[in-house]
Amino acid sequence: MKSYLYFNEKILDNQPLEFIEYGPLYNPIKSQKIELIGNTRFELITQYQKGAVSDLVDFPVGEIRQNNDTVMLKGRYVDLKVKLIGISPYHRFESYNHEEKTSIFTEKSEFRQLYIYYSDQHLNDIQIEYISNTDADYDLPDFFKMKTTQIINYTVNQLRINQTMLDIEDNSVTALEMIIHDIKLYFIRLKKNESINDAVIIYEKVQSEEVRRKIRDCLSFCLGRQLPYIGYLIIDNENRPVECFYQINESNIHFDSYVALMPAPLYHPNRNIIDKDKINKLTNALFNAYDKYNLKNVLWIYFHALYAPRHFAAAHFGACIESFQSAYLAAHPDDFPYKLIEKHEWRKLQNKLIQVLNDTNICDPELSILKNKINQLNNTPKSELTKRFFEHININLNTIESSAWKERNNAAHGKHSEKIVIQIKNIYILRCLFHRMVLKATKGSDFYFDYFSIGCPVKEVRTSIGEED
Repeated sequence: MKSYLYFNEKILDNQPLEFIEYGPLYNPIKSQKIELIGNTRFELITQYQKGAVSDLVDFPVGEIRQNNDTVMLKGRYVDLKVKLIGISPYHRFESYNHEEKTSIFTEKSEFRQLYIYYSDQHLNDIQIEYISNTDADYDLPDFFKMKTTQIINYTVNQLRINQTMLDIEDNSVTALEMIIHDIKLYFIRLKKNESINDAVIIYEKVQSEEVRRKIRDCLSFCLGRQLPYIGYLIIDNENRPVECFYQINESNIHFDSYVALMPAPLYHPNRNIIDKDKINKLTNALFNAYDKYNLKNVLWIYFHALYAPRHFAAAHFGACIESFQSAYLAAHPDDFPYKLIEKHEWRKLQNKLIQVLNDTNICDPELSILKNKINQLNNTPKSELTKRFFEHININLNTIESSAWKERNNAAHGKHSEKIVIQIKNIYILRCLFHRMVLKATKGSDFYFDYFSIGCPVKEVRTSIGEED
């Protein structure tokens, strides 16, 4: 199968399309051109004549808002719709046409998302999702092969969103077949080329954005690296395009700034090939627990912790642990009472303590502050909840892990340290601790990699780092 995420220059060129929604652009528009600049941003160049008008809203200076301004176009001769989302004009200039003796105005705009609709979806449509950052030393266990009679090949002027997106004509491309919550998909790493993406996820049936987001997050955690999302293409059973979507990666992150570390042994012993059963088990466990343990937020923090600078990474991993712990406690309220004693007993004691304060000579604001502290005395301390949490999921913490946990907030509070080695050790300690928590709570794996110890041994999840089984 050869599939290219191009857009035919005849599709988005000046003649076949006409604007149906101008958004903030000056209109009527005489001509338009779309370009992809350096694989990092979309640019729309439009031209109009004197007398054009614009519905651009003049927002107050300094107002912060999410830009969802949209421009829509449709095909003049074909059933084609194009949506440019997040449009933002940034430059206008005037030029003079001496032959026509008229002034031409040019407006340049940026936008962050491109959506193209070709035809209605059907049950047998296939969805190809574009992802990147999949470089690794492991191989995939399956071979993916599809027969096709038509090559998808679409471009927009100089815009080539993806060069040789998928080139599968024989068994030279390895894949990973997965079934996640009854959803069948193929994770495929592509050969090195000039593409924006280096992998795809092929779904046998079209899935919602929410479901695909969950699967990407779960698979990213399994592989130890974030898999940035670039877009998708939907094709029918004859490989004709149905719709496609592409978004600019606005992140300036250098994903090669950190080492990808799998949380658990997911490949065959003594072989660098992913074990399909193990990764399917873990991915499904994460997917099933995704909403229960608020993994959308937890893993978002985790992915940012991976490429955080050394002096601040421990604070990020600490935030991962606390966020997951809070979600776990909320999911098991009966096992983690937030009050030390019963409510009716506490009220009796509370009234007596407040009466003692009222009988003193203490005045406001100190008196009010002390009364507020009394109101908080019956709350279970966070340290106690943390202790109960680890006991509940049957994870043992040794002195090394306890020390790293206590020092996690030093970076967040701006405490400078010259002990670089300790900073690095704490990062590995807290990262392993987070892995153990997630693996144990979701029952995704009974083993984890101890990246703190020499040789990165595989250990049972309940066993602390640096200790022998």
